[in-house]
Amino acid sequence: MEIAGLGETVELIRKIWGNDGFDFKYAAAVERSGGLLTIWDKGSFVAEVDLCERRFVVVVGKWVAEEKEVTLVNVYAPNNFTE
Repeated sequence: MEIAGLGETVELIRKIWGNDGFDFKYAAAVERSGGLLTIWDKGSFVAEVDLCERRFVVVVGKWVAEEKEVTLVNVYAPNNFTE
């Protein structure tokens, strides 16, 4: 998801999510990949560490209700075997 500015990105995510109770991380589009977006409810998950690269987003944090460490992983894998 390649969008001109962060403000525009937040507005688009707010429309998708429906309110302001979210946090997110994203990896911008590279070539035709379209980018990656990981969104979560701020009241349910608290991010502590993140790593956003060309084809993945990893967010480590706490699942609030159960006080457990959780790792969210969002991966883009191209259909071309050599990639």
